[in-house]
Amino acid sequence: SVEISSSPALTCNRVGESGRMSLSDDGVKAFWRDGFVLVPDVFSTLEVEAVKGRFEPLFRGEFPTGIYPDEWHWREGISLPDAMREICNGWKSDPTIRSAALSSKIGSLCTALTGWETVRLAQ
Repeated sequence: SVEISSSPALTCNRVGESGRMSLSDDGVKAFWRDGFVLVPDVFSTLEVEAVKGRFEPLFRGEFPTGIYPDEWHWREGISLPDAMREICNGWKSDPTIRSAALSSKIGSLCTALTGWETVRLAQ
């Protein structure tokens, strides 16, 4: 188990090789009080860079799975360069994005925050 802390109020533990993560009681309380909680180092720098590297190709219409996202607002060569960009359910279109969105680390943090036994990505 590796302890990760950004402040005394928040402790996140990575449990075993499963990647399952949990939050301290103070971290959960902070979430319910503030509506968010910052959890450092959920993903490695390598994982973050891999995900970041997929957004430009997605907005160019490169969908490795062959499945279009549910919504795709901003197209290279058509949309204004400074216009807002949005892709809804891009995880369906790209395996790298899917691996982050469906990560067991995210799921275990969500169950720790909500107290639910399981969670499901709805969109």
